[in-house]
Amino acid sequence: MASLAAEGGLSRAPFARRFTGLAGQPPLTYPTWWRRTVAAGLLRRDVSVGETAARVG
Repeated sequence: MASLAAEGGLSRAPFARRFTGLAGQPPLTYPTWWRRTVAAGLLRRDVSVGETAARVG
């Protein structure tokens, strides 16, 4: 998170507050939510569990 904050020109705490305000969730939980969302979409399209796991990590 520190490198993302630095990229945005902010320290970690202000970055986390801004990210949470914009994304609706903290920056450390967002990647998990995103992977689950992508995985759910793949599984709905009948992609195998193994292929889904390989794609989303």
